Amino acid sequence: MLLKREEWLNGTVAGSTGFSPLELTFESPRDLFKKFLKKGADQVSTDESLSDKVLQAYIRMKSKASRRLEGQKRGLYKWEPQIGDLVLCRCHPVSEALKGVNGKFSRPCENPWRITKRIPPYSFEVSGVDGKLRGVFHKQALKPYLET
Repeated sequence: MLLKREEWLNGTVAGSTGFSPLELTFESPRDLFKKFLKKGADQVSTDESLSDKVLQAYIRMKSKASRRLEGQKRGLYKWEPQIGDLVLCRCHPVSEALKGVNGKFSRPCENPWRITKRIPPYSFEVSGVDGKLRGVFHKQALKPYLET
């Protein structure tokens, strides 16, 4: 059980920082084949100090965190309804077996309605175009009406 946790922790550190735990712990990485393989000048890695490695690891972690946040914000639409806007109201479809109407196939939103009053923070009073009151709806139950 302890080996699995150690493996998971080492994998997490290596994945988020780009360095193995040994490289972060010791000043220079251990080159196991240094005795057997001769490397050219361009193949020899430059020795970095521990503070540089930690700084690079921090930068990598911040960039990965920002990419994760950008992925979460995808698809958000900032719509602020104003008084007088035409909106569609999401309603609960009603099934009527006698008339042969199935709620499954009915439209999820009703006719365009006009916002007449705002009730802070996120509720709106909605009435018909003729002025007949429809009710109070939360912002999530409203959808902007796009005229075609």
